[in-house]
Amino acid sequence: MKRYLGFAAAVSCAVVCTACGGNTVEVLPRGEVSVFTSSDAGLERAYSWAREMALSYVHDGGDPVGLWYEAALPQREAFCMRDVSHQSVGAHILGLAAHNKNMFGRFVSNIS
Repeated sequence: MKRYLGFAAAVSCAVVCTACGGNTVEVLPRGEVSVFTSSDAGLERAYSWAREMALSYVHDGGDPVGLWYEAALPQREAFCMRDVSHQSVGAHILGLAAHNKNMFGRFVSNIS
């Protein structure tokens, strides 16, 4: 369940940071939340862990599918429509909009 946890935790931290005082977020031009600071060191550690865990499942090149991240049951090295739908917001926050576009495009191109 690590895949789900990584993206879910990244989204949760991003949502929490906008709702609580004392937290700041640095967003890069392409949408990636690169720096998250808080008066709560545990929250900072949780975000850093979630970000690194989520990014460890990203595939950036050398694959015939193109840009994608694992979004399926553990150890399947795949992505499915349901899981991509659940993880796409967290992925976007992490700067993976191009991955989302490619993956959703793959689903659309194969609809019969």
